[in-house]
Amino acid sequence: MIKSMTGFGKSDGSYAGVAIQVEVRSINSRYFDFAAKIPSQLFQFETGFKKLVQGAISRGKVSLYINLAEKQKAVQFSFDEARARKYVRLLKEFAKKEHMSTDVTISDIMQFPEVFQTKSPEYDVDIMRLRIERLIKRALVAHGAMRTKEGKALETDLSQRLTLIDKKRTMIAAEAMREPSRVRDRIKLRLQGLDIDINKDTERLAKEAAYVADRCDITEEIVRLKSHCVLFRKSMKVLGMGKKYDFILQEMHREVNTIGSKTQNKKIAQAVIDLKLEVEKMREQVQNIE
Repeated sequence: MIKSMTGFGKSDGSYAGVAIQVEVRSINSRYFDFAAKIPSQLFQFETGFKKLVQGAISRGKVSLYINLAEKQKAVQFSFDEARARKYVRLLKEFAKKEHMSTDVTISDIMQFPEVFQTKSPEYDVDIMRLRIERLIKRALVAHGAMRTKEGKALETDLSQRLTLIDKKRTMIAAEAMREPSRVRDRIKLRLQGLDIDINKDTERLAKEAAYVADRCDITEEIVRLKSHCVLFRKSMKVLGMGKKYDFILQEMHREVNTIGSKTQNKKIAQAVIDLKLEVEKMREQVQNIE
């Protein structure tokens, strides 16, 4: 089973007149890289939030966003009439003393400090923490569903590419079995071109053919390439194997390169180019697997 490292999850709730919004986002990364953007009153709980997230996500660059917004109805407004009258009286006394207009408007009163006051809703921070943790879990469920969906698409793509690689490998194996006789024929023609009687010197022909065939033998590489493909398919059934995929593909690329360097067969050489392209595409895909 494959999970993508790219995902998004969101959940909303409220407590004590405060609207709570939680978002979890992630992109690919070699390790678990966590960053939180949360209100200052929640800083003391960041370590706990991180552990909660890490319990669901083992690898990737993960961002946690928590936003607290006081609902308009929950905010209480008050008007201090006694303070306002005192300000008005003092202002009129000053205006009369300085021979100024003593008219005082509502706009003037609104400028007086602490005449209008707002009172934010109060809440228990521990209960708020529990509410937020519940919302983080819900966001992680949505986040996980998205990663699973993308993971299935990646698994389908990788399986198709493995099937193509298997077909190319089978073709290469078939061509490689016919190669010794072709090598013998090429050497025979070469020796004939040098006016060497191959009927009298069959031992030399056999030695030359054996030497060239040994240098061009790709049996071990084909067997190892098949083994790597089998291992890759088995690994796709297990979660959290992203790093292992990368290692397997490195080994597959090594075997394909060796086959290419040994062969003189045009069909095999073309198949090697196709294999390199497929392996490279797979290496790009696995960079986003957890």
